Amino acid sequence: MEDMPQKRTMGDMVILPTRDVLIINGAGNGAQGWGGATNPVQAPNLYNPYNAPGTRFSTLTGTNIPRVYHSTANLLQDGRILPAGSNTHQFYTFTGYQPTELRIETFSPPYFGATQVYLKKAPGGLGYGDDFTAVVKATTPTTIELNLVNAPFVTHSYAMGQRLLQLAVSPPAQNSYSIVS
Repeated sequence: MEDMPQKRTMGDMVILPTRDVLIINGAGNGAQGWGGATNPVQAPNLYNPYNAPGTRFSTLTGTNIPRVYHSTANLLQDGRILPAGSNTHQFYTFTGYQPTELRIETFSPPYFGATQVYLKKAPGGLGYGDDFTAVVKATTPTTIELNLVNAPFVTHSYAMGQRLLQLAVSPPAQNSYSIVS
């Protein structure tokens, strides 16, 4: 059991392609519904389950848009996160404390600063049980993982259907890595 860097209720958790978990949105106090949440937590946390105990959590740069009850976060195809929504009231309320939020934004996790990897070869489509080969090229030698991620359906701080499948990658040959399944 580990303590998070700050308390958070109603947060959204997204499995990232790096196998880390992003914890974003939520409030520091209160409960869901009808103005019961206070102290929006605007700085996301990154949880790395493979780090040593006591070093698994880090706090990332946050947003200036509070997202509490009825907020969501989803993984986009390009690896960014789409946080959206927030409404702690029974109806749309655009004035007062914690007004209804209709803006959406994108959040770029830390892996966007990593070594750029280019897809050289990939199948146009896959059928159930089909074998396939994909080839990626890195600008500098690095460790490559190919993780297939299923983006979730998220509602009321509950993400359903998140899955991550890590595929085997061959040792590099001239900065190219082959993934054969």
